[in-house]
Amino acid sequence: MSLQGLRKLRDTRAEVTYTLEVIATLEQIRASVMDVESGQRGFLITGDRRHLESVTPGRRQAEKEIARLEVLTADNPVQQEIVPRLRKLVDRRLAE
Repeated sequence: MSLQGLRKLRDTRAEVTYTLEVIATLEQIRASVMDVESGQRGFLITGDRRHLESVTPGRRQAEKEIARLEVLTADNPVQQEIVPRLRKLVDRRLAE
């Protein structure tokens, strides 16, 4: 019974770690999109092209994190259905 409890605890800990990784990845995607938007907004307000320096790295980071999210959620069909929709939303947002 004790061994079974330890296994359950280990499994629960792994699930929590996994969930935290997914949340952190989603947060990084949000932060990358915000970086791009801030650079675009700064350029539009000032006309200074230096503000656009964060655009390309921000896009790359968002793409990288979405790919990471695909890997993290590979074992979850429901989440796998959401990733392409998220990618489309991010692409649409960055295209503005």
